[in-house]
Amino acid sequence: MRFGFLDVPQAMVPISTGPIGVPILYREASSVLAVFPVEAAALASLLGGTGLVAVPLFQGRAVAVVAMFDYRETTIGPYHEAALATFVVPENVALPQRPLLDLVLPSPWRKVGLYIFDLPVTTAVANAAGRELWGLPKFVTEIPISWRGEQFDGAVCAPGSSEPLFSLVGSVGGGSRVPLRALVLYSWLQGELLRTRVDLRGWARAIRGPAMELRVKARLHPMVERLEKLGLDGARPALVQVAPTFRARLNLGQRAYWLPASSRREQQKQAA
Repeated sequence: MRFGFLDVPQAMVPISTGPIGVPILYREASSVLAVFPVEAAALASLLGGTGLVAVPLFQGRAVAVVAMFDYRETTIGPYHEAALATFVVPENVALPQRPLLDLVLPSPWRKVGLYIFDLPVTTAVANAAGRELWGLPKFVTEIPISWRGEQFDGAVCAPGSSEPLFSLVGSVGGGSRVPLRALVLYSWLQGELLRTRVDLRGWARAIRGPAMELRVKARLHPMVERLEKLGLDGARPALVQVAPTFRARLNLGQRAYWLPASSRREQQKQAA
């Protein structure tokens, strides 16, 4: 018997909001991922103590990724999500000679993954699951997302208010059709570095030099401080990937590569 992409067994796992099935299944979703070249020193500062190093991907420069997701149908309910992330490898792993090629390898062979600095979501269950099962830096807030033809308008609000922290706005028309590939995430949970595979099915459009801009609206929030440190206020992405509809499986993470004890102790202090 053949099974579909989402026809997989789920294990019930307890979290603070009640048990959920994992892998978490995303039956209908859309996303916008904006890629910004950034200064290596700024990224290195943000990655200090993580045991991870940024990977140059765009004309020899490291990048920051600002992404927004509209999860319309999932096994933990519908929600919106946003992310500030960068591509990394563990510090004891040699940088791949061809990092862009590494990103299209089958996920078990891949060294490069995403490290997420901020991951706001709109529901308590998504927040609890991300923090408790993957160690992801989630917080709950409003994330308005709208599409008007080829115009995209997304924002992340300050927790407890409708005041935007920042917005990502512009045209998402045109581009080249590309298949979505699995993602690899690195995150820290209870002093252990996890490597998580996110399986994807669907197609996206890759748009070079889009007419899109990130605008910081407020100042007093750690996510905004990181955006500004990376020089993203008023920045235009070099590349945007738009996926109008896709499906996904968020699997439980597995223990990743060995890391120096200094990095492990730093993460344990941050977790405490």
